[in-house]
Amino acid sequence: MKRFLKKKVLIEAAIYVILAIVVFSIASAIRNGGDEPEPKEKVAGVSIETISIQRGVTVPIKLSGQVKAKQSTSIRALAQGTVQQIAPVGSTVSLGQQLFRLTNSSIETNYLTALSSLSNAQASFSQTKLASDTSLNQVELSVKQAEVALEQARAQLKDAEVTNNISKRQAEDSARVAYDSGYRTIETVIRFLGGPNLNDYIYEDILSNDVNILGDIRNLFSASVNSFNLLSRQPNGDLLKAINNLETTLISVKDLTRSTWTFLRLAVPGPGYSEASLNTAVLSVGGYIDQLNGTDTQVKLAKNSLNATQEQAVVTIANLERQIELSEISLANTKNALNAQSVNAQLSQLGSSSQLNGAQAQLAGARFQFENLALPSPFAGTVISHGTSVGSQVSPGQEILEIGNLDIIEIRVEVFSSALEAVVLGQTVLINGQPVGRISEIEAAADLATGKVGIKVEADNSSKQFISGSIAEVEFNLVYDTTETIFLPLKYVKVGQNNKKVLVMVDGKVSEKEVELGQLFGDLVEITEGLYEGDLVIIENGDFLKAGDKVEVKK
Repeated sequence: MKRFLKKKVLIEAAIYVILAIVVFSIASAIRNGGDEPEPKEKVAGVSIETISIQRGVTVPIKLSGQVKAKQSTSIRALAQGTVQQIAPVGSTVSLGQQLFRLTNSSIETNYLTALSSLSNAQASFSQTKLASDTSLNQVELSVKQAEVALEQARAQLKDAEVTNNISKRQAEDSARVAYDSGYRTIETVIRFLGGPNLNDYIYEDILSNDVNILGDIRNLFSASVNSFNLLSRQPNGDLLKAINNLETTLISVKDLTRSTWTFLRLAVPGPGYSEASLNTAVLSVGGYIDQLNGTDTQVKLAKNSLNATQEQAVVTIANLERQIELSEISLANTKNALNAQSVNAQLSQLGSSSQLNGAQAQLAGARFQFENLALPSPFAGTVISHGTSVGSQVSPGQEILEIGNLDIIEIRVEVFSSALEAVVLGQTVLINGQPVGRISEIEAAADLATGKVGIKVEADNSSKQFISGSIAEVEFNLVYDTTETIFLPLKYVKVGQNNKKVLVMVDGKVSEKEVELGQLFGDLVEITEGLYEGDLVIIENGDFLKAGDKVEVKK
């Protein structure tokens, strides 16, 4: 009993001790609670983009397409047969080189049979013809000689007409050149002596020892100006007449220039004309005299050549036309003699000729089929692919192989039609990261199902860096020319059910701005309302912020 009471007392004592410890701990906690510091308000670190107004936007675009030869063609079978030989894929072929060979025993046998039939028909025809040709040889020879003579005369006439036309054009071209040179020389000299408007003689005020020469020069100057004004800058109509008129004007201007030179040689230095300036004028006019003499010689040569060419052409054509008339009369006479002797010969040869014609027609058909067993390359290039293989049976129209010129390759890609305004023909394009391509074609219409338009990119491939059939990556920039506006990556715009918002930093706090969106340019969107130049748009950690949160720019 005592042991039990002792144990109970110990348990109660332990409980009181535990309660005392708990009460002490609580009291201590309450007492110390007022000494702890208040928690610091949280400030989020963000990245920002300062809004600026831009004119135009560049959007990079990356596409892929299959590499193809710009020039390529599919070679198809023209006959039925078994493929015996075919140019390997990747091999280079030259123009006219055999691309493949088919074998067809039926076509080959028909060809050999047709050759034999033609040989027999030719032998039969030769024997028949030999019997009748003896009496006709002399007359036929006469006919052939007359035909040859007529053809030669006609050929000579054609050659003469061509030669005459060429000579005439050459003479006319030389005459036009001479006219143009003469006109320019005359114009240079006359405007030197009479000023740009040809109003007054340039040396009117010079004093001279010969008092009468100036009056004569005035008359020559007036006559030269009048003659020059009647000239056309280009010879129109009758070229020979124009050359004659030019020559007349040239003579007048030469007389004026020589008289001017003499006048200047006799001139007396006076006001405005020192001895040095007079000497310079004498040299200048002397130079123009040399030019006029050279031009006069050129014009005379051109005129004489034109006259001689025209006269020679008339005589030559008349003689050859008379020769043709005589040859035609001779041929008609020999043909009449031949007709009288050839009627019987023609009747005897009719049967063998029909046999020969049939054999020739048979051979033509057989040769066509036989030659179609192998086809030559239509151009120099590379074998791109096979449509069949050695040992396979092919039918007419079936593709055998494809060849192309891989020196220039082409890649077709597609863009949405809305992007066409930013695509420029000739624009440089990266192909597999290298700036070796350019946009060569923009297709006229979009695909109705996809709304996309095809664009073709071409590049030099003489180094064979691109393989036909491979997929290449194509990169270029879409450059939009826009009015001054604001662009922002679309991912920074929070699109709600009823509005669109952008987070901006204002005085160290998050602020929400409602914006209006315009046109999309790739990943960028036009901001038409809501943002202004200088606004600080939060572009990172924005998904975890709300209006009023304190933020600072991350360093």
